[in-house]
Amino acid sequence: MSVVNELIGRQKVAPRFTGKTKGSQGVTSTSSHLTGVLLAGGDDRRRQVSGIKEAAKGRTVVAVAGGEANSLALTDQGQILDAGRDNTGQVAGIRKDVDGKRVVALAASETVILALTDQGQIFGAGSDGVGQVSGLKKETKGKKVVAVAPGDYHSLAVTDQGELLAVGNDEYGRVSGIKKAAKGKRVVAIAATFGHSLAVTDQGELLAAGLDKDGQVSGIKEAAKGKKVVAVSAGGFHSLAVTDQGELLAAGGDGNGQVSGIKEAAKGKRVLAVAGGTAHSLAVTDRGELLAAGNDGFGQVSGINKEAAGKKVVAVAAGDLHSLAIAVVTVSHAAVHQLSSTVGDHFEADRNATFGQGLTVLARDVKGHPVPNALVRFAIHDPDRTGSTFTGGATTHDAVTNADGVAPASPLTVTAGAATGGFTVHVTAPGTEANPCDFHLSVK
Repeated sequence: MSVVNELIGRQKVAPRFTGKTKGSQGVTSTSSHLTGVLLAGGDDRRRQVSGIKEAAKGRTVVAVAGGEANSLALTDQGQILDAGRDNTGQVAGIRKDVDGKRVVALAASETVILALTDQGQIFGAGSDGVGQVSGLKKETKGKKVVAVAPGDYHSLAVTDQGELLAVGNDEYGRVSGIKKAAKGKRVVAIAATFGHSLAVTDQGELLAAGLDKDGQVSGIKEAAKGKKVVAVSAGGFHSLAVTDQGELLAAGGDGNGQVSGIKEAAKGKRVLAVAGGTAHSLAVTDRGELLAAGNDGFGQVSGINKEAAGKKVVAVAAGDLHSLAIAVVTVSHAAVHQLSSTVGDHFEADRNATFGQGLTVLARDVKGHPVPNALVRFAIHDPDRTGSTFTGGATTHDAVTNADGVAPASPLTVTAGAATGGFTVHVTAPGTEANPCDFHLSVK
């Protein structure tokens, strides 16, 4: 369903973890670092849970989004990770469209995936029968976009000027109604689902339009009256919002306790973020506690709660019958003494091809024992200007060692450039005096 929004400055983007916290929750030691770890629970019939967890192993995740039966994650290098159903080509399509570009935000619905680059450009893939992809691209041409939200048959976007754009099927007034509500106002947050649309202005006013059979529009507007809203999420037939005081607001269909249950769970707590699935709801408190309520037929509530137990959660997203979250863990630097290449050294590849063997390193302490949870940085040094990069076009890549001291958990893929020559991948453990290691690779 819709991806959760986090307020950064005065604008809304997809849930994003920066590796930094404020105040008493900040990291003051120079020997530690916060990294975002992906959590997932619920329906896994399309491997939308196990697949995304496998893809994110050893990666620092800064954003998550859930579609009907697929999952997306965004790494700190701007690369999209994906798993699950690709029924309308939305997964393969977005992967192809953003190849080589740095993605900063993403969102998914049942049939559409939208991504936003660091240049404010929209990319989209999936069902486009009513212009929910092509129409949005046309509407945003020449504009810098800061937020996106696809429904199943319509899509929303917000520009850096606060202009709300809406395209696609207008049944229930989910397009025309939200545009009318936002006219003349500066919008900072949006959410969309099958039948309705939500938005928030820079004054904290909640806007809503579309299907209101269960009070998902009128009810949330009533709940937000006189309050300053900072975040919204649209579930299947319910709506969630967060005020500047951390109060969770919820309205709409409550057949599985997705409204009453999440309100009860959040009572007396300061909420920072929310996410609505088809019939379940998620929230995150200022203490990093994950709250979940509603339909638990596939473990989308109990499963994500189990994954998050004892962890500090900073972002959430909900699919149809599954849940995603990002937790932060403290990565130790001081213990690493030696890095050594284990797989991938002295390999060569044809121009513009992928190296057949990925790269992995082993981190050891002074006694030669493997070091888990250590930050390792891979950096390409390319004096021959071969143009070689890591997947997604990046020239640096951060990873965290697993329980065996190996990073990444899945071998790091390198794509050869267009020119022949040699290059090295220099590997360090930032914040330590560990002996580095190098991979020597060549393009033929």
